Amino acid sequence: MTKKFKAHWQLQRMIDELINRLAPGFRGVAVVEYNGEEIAWDEECRGFGRVQWYVCYLASPRDRVAQELMSWFKEEFDRLRSLYDLGVTCEC
Repeated sequence: MTKKFKAHWQLQRMIDELINRLAPGFRGVAVVEYNGEEIAWDEECRGFGRVQWYVCYLASPRDRVAQELMSWFKEEFDRLRSLYDLGVTCEC
């Protein structure tokens, strides 16, 4: 099964909404990232590609609750990663 494409802002919004639903008041930030060297460029559609994405967290290492929640979030994020690739564009 081919994964659907989502724009960066769409994936970021999905992650933000998921965190707000699962853990309102989470004192940290989750940021959608990707490795630009792993982009698979589409040969038929010049300037368009797809890439796997991941989530980076910014939270105080002293905040034990935030640290525990991040491992719980990972399961949900992995589920979304199995459904969507990040669609990327370039001016070629």
